[in-house]
Amino acid sequence: MNKKAYSAILVLLLIANCLLSQTGTIKIAKQPVPKKDTIIPAKKNRTIGIYLSSNYSFKGINQLGYDVEVLIPFVHAIYWGIKYTRENEYYNLSPFGTETLMPNLLSGKSENKSDYIKMPLGLSYNMCIGNIKRTKRSRNLHFMIGLEGQYLFNTKNQYDRLTYADFKKYNLAGFVGIGIPVREGFSVNFCYTKDFFDNLKDKNIYNEQGAIVGKQKSKTDLLSLSISFAISK
Repeated sequence: MNKKAYSAILVLLLIANCLLSQTGTIKIAKQPVPKKDTIIPAKKNRTIGIYLSSNYSFKGINQLGYDVEVLIPFVHAIYWGIKYTRENEYYNLSPFGTETLMPNLLSGKSENKSDYIKMPLGLSYNMCIGNIKRTKRSRNLHFMIGLEGQYLFNTKNQYDRLTYADFKKYNLAGFVGIGIPVREGFSVNFCYTKDFFDNLKDKNIYNEQGAIVGKQKSKTDLLSLSISFAISK
């Protein structure tokens, strides 16, 4: 055996002896098992709007009515609400009493105060205004459109010629409105509402002999100016 082969065998024997003489064990580090991502659903805030309004009825009367309204989001852009309204308006009085079937000297117009419970159902849309980068926050114009069910629960006539029985209890109206933000959570709002049906059961105007001489409009056009504030839940 030559010297090179002998040297190679000697080196292999030394290496084997070192490996066999080790008493410890070699541990291979395990890679950590990645945890699954947990998706936490975003909390949905529901913003309830409270509106305090004054209204004008376009009926030639110089007094303002008022509204108190609560609007609640329903789903997506749909919302519903409940509102109490006091409306002031004039109605024509005939110089003939349909109940007494007798001439009535009192004629002309009479002031009427009507109290309603209304339930609006509508759509809302926000339009962003302002420079977000400059102000670090945005403001939204708020547009509303929808329908409004109405229930008349009380009415009072200036001369007691028109009573609750002379009016229809139920009506339906359409409305359109816009809200302008003034500060965080507060807005100034304009809303126009128009009745679809007449409020009076009998729209006829009679002369002293009881003959029909005309008809009066008893649908209400209402313009409201309100201040609203939002409550998030």
